[in-house]
This record gives sequence, C-alpha cells and structure tokens, in this order.
Amino acid sequence: MLAAAVRLWGIDFGLAQPFARPDEETVVGVATAFFTGDLHPHFFNYPTLYMYTLAALFGAYFMVGRTFGWFRSSHQFVTFTVTNAATFRLMARVASATAGVATVGVVYTAGQRLFGRTTALIAALFLAVSPLHARDSHFGVTDVTATFLVMVSFVLVLRLAETGTVRDLVLSGVTAGLAASTKYNAGLIVVPALWVILGPISGRRLDWAVRGRRLALYGVCTAAAFVAASPYVLLDWPAFLRGIRIEAGHLQAGHGVILGRGWVVHVTSSLRHGLGIWPLALGVGGFVLLIRKNWTSGILLASFPVTYYLLIGAGQTVFARYILPVVPFLCLSGAAMLDWIAERTTAWVGRPALKMWAAAVLLAVVLGPSFLRTVRIDSVLASPDSRVLASEWIQAAFPGGALVGQHGAVFGRVQFPVDGRNEPLLYHTVEFDAGSGRFLARRGEATPLPEVLVVQRAPVPLWDDRPDHILEAVGTHYVLAKSILAFEPDQTGAHRVYDWQDAFFVPLEGFGGVHRPGPNLSIYVRRGLKRL
Repeated sequence: MLAAAVRLWGIDFGLAQPFARPDEETVVGVATAFFTGDLHPHFFNYPTLYMYTLAALFGAYFMVGRTFGWFRSSHQFVTFTVTNAATFRLMARVASATAGVATVGVVYTAGQRLFGRTTALIAALFLAVSPLHARDSHFGVTDVTATFLVMVSFVLVLRLAETGTVRDLVLSGVTAGLAASTKYNAGLIVVPALWVILGPISGRRLDWAVRGRRLALYGVCTAAAFVAASPYVLLDWPAFLRGIRIEAGHLQAGHGVILGRGWVVHVTSSLRHGLGIWPLALGVGGFVLLIRKNWTSGILLASFPVTYYLLIGAGQTVFARYILPVVPFLCLSGAAMLDWIAERTTAWVGRPALKMWAAAVLLAVVLGPSFLRTVRIDSVLASPDSRVLASEWIQAAFPGGALVGQHGAVFGRVQFPVDGRNEPLLYHTVEFDAGSGRFLARRGEATPLPEVLVVQRAPVPLWDDRPDHILEAVGTHYVLAKSILAFEPDQTGAHRVYDWQDAFFVPLEGFGGVHRPGPNLSIYVRRGLKRL
C-alpha cells in the first residue's frame, strides 16, 4: 500500500504536454501506431514487448469504446489517440506504476527465499520508499517494467537453485527472454542462471553432459521468448542491428554534456541520491558480507548487479534510470546487512530479544531521509506543470487562436491541442532564428511577429538556452504579460541535484525553491494587442 501510494501520487504530472517525461511520446507513439495494421515497430532503440503490452491495453480500451459507441473503426481510434494523447500516456504510466508496485512484492519473495521473512520485509520496505524507483514508476517508459521482469526471473533462478527442476529452468529462461525483450541490457539476468546451471550453487552432482543439455535448453527458452516478444529483430535484422549500434554508440559517447563514466557517476549521483547514502552503503556492504558468509549464494545475488554495473558504467550516457535494475538487489543485500547489524549489536549488549526493536530504529534512521525525498519528489510532481499553466493561460487569453513564438529546447516548450494528423488547431508555433533575428515557420519561411512570445529558462544547464538574444532582437515589440515560476533561480543555499543529462526538470535531491515540474516561463504579448 505504501509502495502504491508513492507511485500513484502525482502520476498525471505534466499531462497533456508530450515532453513532460521525454521518451513517453516515442513509446506510446509506437504502441498506438500498431492500430494502423502494421505491427512493425520501425524503431529498435528499445525492444518491443512493452510497446506490444501497451497496444494490448489500448486495444482493450478500444473494445470497450466500440461496445459503448465511442469508436466506430480502428481509423477513428487512431485519430483519437492523437487528439487525446494524454489519456494513453496516463495509461502507460499506470502500467509502469503497477509493475513498480509488483516489484516490491517480488523483492519480498526473493528475500524470503534468501534470508527469511524479517529480512524480506526490510528489503521490500527499502524498495517501497526508494526515491529513484518510486520516481521512475511514474514514467510510461520501459525501465520499471524491465526491472520487474528481471526480479521475476531472479526469483525463478532462486527456485531453480533449490529444486533443479526442468520446469523452473524453462520458466527462468522465458522470463529472462521477456526481460531482454523489454530492455536489451536486462538480458544480463541470465548471469545468475548460468551460475546455477554451471556453478556449485545447487550442490547436486551433475556431469557436464547434463549441465550442457540444461544450458542449451535454458538458452533456447531465453532466445525463443525474446524473439516471440520482439519478432522483428529477426524479420528486419538489418534495422535491428542499426538500432543496437545506435544505442551502443549513444551509451559510449555521452548525451549533450560529459559527466564522466557511469562507474563513477552512478555511485556518486544516481544511486547516492536515488537510493540514499545509507541504503547504498548497506547494500554494498551487504554484498561483501554475504559473499564472506556463503560465497556461492553471495555470488548468486551479486552476479547480476555487478555484471550490469560494469556494462552500463562503461558509457558516458548516465541517465539515472539506467541503473534502476540494480536497485532491488541493493535493497536485498542492504536489508541483510541491516538485519545482521541489529543482531550483532543486540547480542553484543547481551539483549538479543531486542533485535526487532533495534532493527526498527535502524530502519527509521536509514530510510527516513529516503522516504522524505520520495515524498518531496511526489509533491512537486503533483503540482501543476509550468508548461500546462502557460498553455492554459494563452488559450484563455487568446481563445480565437494565436501565433506563438518559442525558442530553446523542445522539451521546455509549451504545447497546444492538435488535430488527428498531429497538426495544431488554433495555436501555431514558430521558431526564432538567432542568425537572421527573425521568426521562421516550419518550412523555413519568415513570418510576421507572433502575437505571443514564450521564453523559457530550464534548471538543467544542458537544456537551458539563455533568451537574452531573443529579447535583444525583438523585446521592444513585446510586453511581459505572465511569469510562471517553476523554481527559484537564485535560491540561496539550494543544493539541487538533477539528472543532469535528462530533460526532466524535477530534482532527485534539494527541493528548496522548487515549486512545480517544468522550466520557468515568461509569456510576452505583442504591444498594442487586445486580449479577452
């Protein structure tokens, strides 16, 4: 219930602005395009299981709508998905939040198999209040669902280690393939399975011929599930390879600004602020403790997060969401470490019966800051987005339509209603060209001065294009009509930590002077205009 509360609070942030959470528009766009009758994604940066799942969810919505007479045909439904895109992004977000909540339950199941009920409850609580996992569960993209499937596959690997049955071997392989078909690098969940199949973890004496057959069966099940959920990786193999090369190149090259290798950035920023310094320290210490206590089971738990971290950390694109699949494993090892500290401390003072009370105190100290950070993120998300407020103000001030001049990153721009072909209805946006000092239409033609000018200032330097040259060129023709403040730009002592490469304008830590999602927006109106 706690996990659900912090993942659903503010889940409608930024709707109906398409770039309130970048990549949602791509994922949902691919899913809705399937209703044209073409199941080819024409997009291989991500595999397609999540998009097909969303298409099935949207299809159920279509069937209900057709039953009640809302839609007469799939063509009408496709038009509806464009004009009401916010509805479908919200459905994608709810699907992601559902997977996020379910992951808490799966972590509990894994903790029970590894450690017992008490440690499992602690691990579940660690994940329930994790700022990064709770935040990303609000996003209608692939990361949280991939993490859920990684954990389901891991639980089945734990079962395989206990039972050694073909059934558990097949199920763990299938879920590993589905995880890879949600996000390619999630396929590294095969590593702990290989440790069970080929290593000493099971304790059963199997000759290498048997191990080889089991490994082949596991590989076939994994590959079959991956291809079944993303069939066009085979049907359009060249496009798939191009998509993989693009993603690999993007990971290595960095995104806009170079922050360093992920091996450093994810520890010092993504996990430091997305999990919390004490949960992170306990998680890392827990891996060491478990390997020292029982190296075979310790390696089983650590094999995926360490392998994944080594891969993802090699690049210079360091979105915080990239490290998300490691978080549940840190929660498991951190819970084991906390339980061990509580046990050893109470034994040392001669009061072992107080272990549960000691664990409760430690939990409050360790998780208190993380929980408060999660609440602050949700409270900002639940506030009206600056881009939504600007769009509403302009539509109210110019109900008959207007030409709107904008400049800067597309993620910070104000969006307006569109028709079924994704064309603007009444409010047309034109771009300011700094070279010519004029506003240009979509085809590069010069336009007259727009009635409205929107100037943005983003809190993330990469996406903050200073508007001074715009105001110097055309400022005399405009008067400031409305300012919408998302953050205090000169907040004294504010130590805000953002996901510095991502165009998402809510910090992971440091919320002083942060009022709402989005950039600061100043709305100027051309002098001499009459407004309602």
